[in-house]
Amino acid sequence: MHLNQRGEFRPQLSGPCSGCGLCTKVCPQANVSFSPDDLRVDCQSLGIAGGVTQSFIGHVVDESGRVRSASGGLLTHFLIFLLETGEIDAAIVVGEATSAQDLLFRAQVAQSTEQIRKAAKSKYYPTELSKAIKQAVEEKQKIAIVGLPCQCRAIRKAMAKVLPFKECIRYVFGLVCSHTVSARYTEFLLAAAGVGKKDYDRVSYREKTGSQSANDYSFQAFKDERPVGRAIPQQGHEASKSWGRRLFVPHACDYCTDVFAEAADAVFMDAWLPAYVSDPRGTSIVVSRRAELTEMLEGLKEIGRISIAPIPPGKVAAAQKGVIAFKRERLPVRAAYALERGKIIPEGLKRSARSGPGEKFYPERFRQRNRLVCNVLWPIPLPRALKWRLLIALTGGAKLFDCGFAWREAKRVRWKMEIRKLNES
Repeated sequence: MHLNQRGEFRPQLSGPCSGCGLCTKVCPQANVSFSPDDLRVDCQSLGIAGGVTQSFIGHVVDESGRVRSASGGLLTHFLIFLLETGEIDAAIVVGEATSAQDLLFRAQVAQSTEQIRKAAKSKYYPTELSKAIKQAVEEKQKIAIVGLPCQCRAIRKAMAKVLPFKECIRYVFGLVCSHTVSARYTEFLLAAAGVGKKDYDRVSYREKTGSQSANDYSFQAFKDERPVGRAIPQQGHEASKSWGRRLFVPHACDYCTDVFAEAADAVFMDAWLPAYVSDPRGTSIVVSRRAELTEMLEGLKEIGRISIAPIPPGKVAAAQKGVIAFKRERLPVRAAYALERGKIIPEGLKRSARSGPGEKFYPERFRQRNRLVCNVLWPIPLPRALKWRLLIALTGGAKLFDCGFAWREAKRVRWKMEIRKLNES
């Protein structure tokens, strides 16, 4: 797996192809099957294959660990517990890469509690797991893997077909994900922060310093553990609008239906609920799908290491209602829009494609246009301080581009209504 010019990981053959077909058999978007009913989210199962044994909401008791984490710190602490009790020999997590690798972050085999703690917090950066998994398999370690929904699905498929994977991987833990981004997204944030390419040695996407609520965090670059450049608040800064506008988002993310990491043994997420957002330290939700994991979580509560309480599945779904709406409810609209324009989408989604009232063209055209603007504008050799402002201006709405489109779309709708009336008569 190698980063291409767009900052996205792509596979490259390093030798002759054996024709085994394993790559497409484990690809999370290959050989999928969906129907319109599959796109509906059942709150009792959270759209999960395999069901739910229990859902909890809470946080670690250790305040320093809670503050260091993205949300409530439950995932980091649970991995440490598994390591301490000998359930696993190591955990595959995303940590900081060395400068020699020309990457900010990479998947690594963490064999100590300190390595796991250092890997806490969210990283909005592309990663691939193959090298870390290969290392763990060669060393015959018992491991837990933390991944995005697509990665969890690929791992589970590989475990069914590759015996060493099945013997090595004991647990697969997922993270709720709306979409991932390319490496250019971080370049964009650094440009907005006024940080040069060689003026930093690490970045934090969810810095909590001075936070007043759980969603009040900032992007911050550091050099020798000192902040450099401007902090980019998640709320109120122009550059932060890039996430909602889906700038630097890989095309495959448009057709992912997996909200709650369906293939994982447990999934962890932020508690985006009104009762918990006001706490700047953060709160986690965990959905356990294995009875033994549920017992471990309850055991950690009994010995006072974590504070958790049961939470009904409906509230878990409510905490991710925006992700559910995009990935599931609006997916048929995206599929229909792509098919009308001759785009390639997963074969299993074609039967689900259908028009949606009032949102068929404009939002999807808006997102596709934003992706095109990113891919064309960012490689141009212009000052980065100018480029990020141009991106925000060009992806902000209808003012510059969409007046003519709105007129054409209104005309198209009127034409379709006339055709419908003729058919009915």
